[in-house]
Amino acid sequence: MNGSVVQLDSVYKGQAVTAHSAITATATSTEINAKGYNAVLVSVLISGTGTWKIDVQGRMNTSGTVMDIYDNNDVQLTTGNLTASRMRLFVAVPDLIKIVATEVSGTATCTVRVQPLNV
Repeated sequence: MNGSVVQLDSVYKGQAVTAHSAITATATSTEINAKGYNAVLVSVLISGTGTWKIDVQGRMNTSGTVMDIYDNNDVQLTTGNLTASRMRLFVAVPDLIKIVATEVSGTATCTVRVQPLNV
């Protein structure tokens, strides 16, 4: 530890990947490998006027069915409707995930980046 800064190495954080790049319509990402991590940090950049909703889907192995993920309180891992950029931490994710970006309204573009990490 250096002063008040805690150094995190690759054991705690994975490589950030782009799930969607400046999309203008609803789309589902390719599969993102989160194996070895228990959470993902999702960065959503909204440019322009519009509303987007971001959902995390997943499966436990390559032969499993991709499905929506819910927490212990039966709450879906979703951002809800967003009109501004933000980051959101989702905990308890399976090894393989996909990001569903749904255009709710407007003409904004949406870029989503995902970084697996351990919390």
